[in-house]
Amino acid sequence: MTPAGERWAEERDRLYAVFEATSDGIALFDLEGRLLLANLAFRKLFGVIPEGLSRDDPACTLAFLKSRAKDTTEFEREFRRLLLQRDTPERDRVELALPHPRSLLRVRTPVLDERGNLVGHVHTLRDVTKEQEVAQMKSEFVSRASHELRTPLTSIKGSLQLLIEGARNLPPFEQELLSVCLRNTDRLIHLVNDILDLSKMEAGKLKLRLSDQVVAHLIERAVAGITHQVEERGVTIEVYVPPDLPQVRVDRDRVVQVLTNLLDNAIKFSGPGERVRVAARGPQRLEPGTGGVPGVVSPLAPHRSHPGDFLEISVTDQGRGIAPHDIDKLFLSFQKLDGLTASDTPGTGLGLAICKGIVEQHGGRIWASSEGLGHGTTLTFLLPVLGPPRPRIMVADDEPRFVRLLTNILEPEEFSVTSAPDGENTLRMVEQAVPDLLILDLRLPGLDGWGVLKALRARISTRHLPILVVTALGAEDAEKTLALGADEYLSKPISPSVLIDTVHRLIGDVERRRREPTEAFADAGAGPISEADTGRPRILIVEDNRVNLELMVELLSPHGFEVHSCGDGREVMRLAKANHPNLILLDINLPNIDGLTLARMLREDPETQTIAILAISAYSMVGDKERMVEAGCDGFIPKPIDTGTFLATVSTFLDRGRTPGVPRGEAGRRLPES
Repeated sequence: MTPAGERWAEERDRLYAVFEATSDGIALFDLEGRLLLANLAFRKLFGVIPEGLSRDDPACTLAFLKSRAKDTTEFEREFRRLLLQRDTPERDRVELALPHPRSLLRVRTPVLDERGNLVGHVHTLRDVTKEQEVAQMKSEFVSRASHELRTPLTSIKGSLQLLIEGARNLPPFEQELLSVCLRNTDRLIHLVNDILDLSKMEAGKLKLRLSDQVVAHLIERAVAGITHQVEERGVTIEVYVPPDLPQVRVDRDRVVQVLTNLLDNAIKFSGPGERVRVAARGPQRLEPGTGGVPGVVSPLAPHRSHPGDFLEISVTDQGRGIAPHDIDKLFLSFQKLDGLTASDTPGTGLGLAICKGIVEQHGGRIWASSEGLGHGTTLTFLLPVLGPPRPRIMVADDEPRFVRLLTNILEPEEFSVTSAPDGENTLRMVEQAVPDLLILDLRLPGLDGWGVLKALRARISTRHLPILVVTALGAEDAEKTLALGADEYLSKPISPSVLIDTVHRLIGDVERRRREPTEAFADAGAGPISEADTGRPRILIVEDNRVNLELMVELLSPHGFEVHSCGDGREVMRLAKANHPNLILLDINLPNIDGLTLARMLREDPETQTIAILAISAYSMVGDKERMVEAGCDGFIPKPIDTGTFLATVSTFLDRGRTPGVPRGEAGRRLPES
C-alpha cells in the first residue's frame, strides 16, 4: 500500500473508532429510508439489527425500527415525514418499548455530497430517560407543593380582608400593617399560580381552550387590565392594529395573559411621559430555518409548528433596553438581568418563561430584540392563523342522539368528532384516515362492534388504535370485549367527566396505562386477600393512583383493618368473589373497566351483591352522583380525600355492612358524602 493509502486507512480507522465510541446513537439512512450504517450506541438502543437490512426493501428497515417503538403508528408517521422534509434539520422525541423502555431525543440532519446534492440523512439519538424521569419528579413535587400552599394562602387572604373591613377603629399604623400583609399574601398567591402554570407547561399538561378570536379584542382586554399601572407610571399606551386581520384560533385567556405580562413589563421599565406601543401585523408566510418559526419541536408544545400563515404581535417600550449578553436568558425561569435589583423589577421572575410556554403551546414563537442599554426593547410573538390540529375521534354508533351527546361533550374539550352509523362504514372510514381514538358501540347494524374490534386488531395499521367501547349492553360483556382488544369499556348511561378523563388518558398513552397496574402495584399488596378469617374488617381499595392509594392505606392500617389493594379493574371481580371483603373503596376512573361498570357487575353477581361499595371520585359534572347511585354504590368519598372525615365514613359503612336487614346497594340511595 502506498504511503497515501496507509494514511487514508489510518484516518478511516480513526474516524470509525470515534464513530463507534460515541455515546449517542448515530445511524445513516439513504433517501428511501434504508439503514446504511449504525454505531454501537444505536445498536444497543434498538437491539440486534438483522443482517442485510441495507440491501432489503426500505419497508424492512421501517418495519424493524417501528417494532421497537412504544407507539408504532406514531413512529411510522414521523419517520415518513422526516423522509419528506429533506433539506432542514428536525428534532423530536422517540419512545422505545424494546429491547428496553427508553425515551430518546432524536436529531435528524441532511447529508450532502460535494456538489450540495442530498444523499441521505443522519439520525442522532440521545438517551434522555433519566433526565425525563427527574424532570417529571420535579414537576410533580412543584405541583403538589404549590397545591398545598394555595389552600392556607386563600384562608389567610380571606381572613385579612375581613380584618381590614372591620379595622376602621384601629390606629393607622396597624391598618397599614394589615394592608402590607394582604399585599404580600397576594404576591405569594401570584407566585404559587405562576409556579403551577410553569410546572404544567413543563409536564405538557397545560390545557388550552381554543376558540376563534379577533386580535384587536385580545389587545383591548389586555390594555384594559393594566389601566391602574398606566395611570400610576404616567405612561401612554399606543395601539396599532390593521382592520383586516384574520382571526386566530387561540385560548383567549392565555393570550391575554401573555399580552398583559408583556405590557406590565414594558410599563415597569418606562418613565413618566414615555410611550408603550402595541402593534399587530400579518398574516405573513414564514419558513423553518429563516429565523421566523423554528423547525424544532418545543418540549412544551404538543403540536409541531409548520410553515404557514402567522400573525405577529409586538410590544415596544422606550425604557432601559437589554444588553446583548442578557437576551438569551430573558425567557429563563427566576432570572434577573444584570444591573437590576428586586426593587427594580418586583415579581416572580417567571412571567416571560410562562409567556414563552403559552406561545409555544399554541405552535408559535416569542423573542426579544433591543439595540442595547438606553434604547428600549421590543418583545414579539407569533400566533398561527390556523391553530394546532385537534385530536380526531370517531364515534361508531347508530343512535344519532347519542352521537350528538358525545359531540357536545367532546368538542368543547378541543376534539374533532366524526361518526359512522354501522360497522362496515366504520372500517372504511378508519382505513381512509386512522383517527386518534375510536369510540365504539357493540350493537351496530350489519357488522357488530365485536366484528369491528376483530377486524381492526387484525390490521397492522390499526393494531394499536385506542378503542373505547361505550355500550348499553350489560356489564357481563366487559370481559369478552376487553379480551377482543378494546382498551376500555364504559356502560351507558355515561358520566361526562368519566368519559372526558378516559378519552384524555387513552389518547395520551395506551401502553403506559397497560403497564401501570403491574408495575405500580407490584409492591402495594395487590395479591389475593387471605382466605383465613382474621376477624378484622377487610377492605379492598381499588385505585390506580399510587399517591391516593398510599394515603388511604396509611389512614386505614393503624386502625385494625385488613387492607388490600389493586389498580386494575379487571382484577376486582376475581378478588371480590374469591375473598368477599366487607367494604370496597372503588375509584370511579379506572383503566380497562370504569368504576361505574364494576359497581354494576358487583351488584349483578349473587356472590358479590351484598358487599358495601364506597365510590371515590373527583366528580364535577351534573348528574355524576345520581349515576353512582344507579350503578349500586352505597356512598361517596370525594377527592381530594379529607383525612379528617375519611375514617368516620369508612367506619359508618362497615357498621351498615354488618347490620342485618340492610340490603347492599340500597343503604346509600341518597348517597351521603363525607
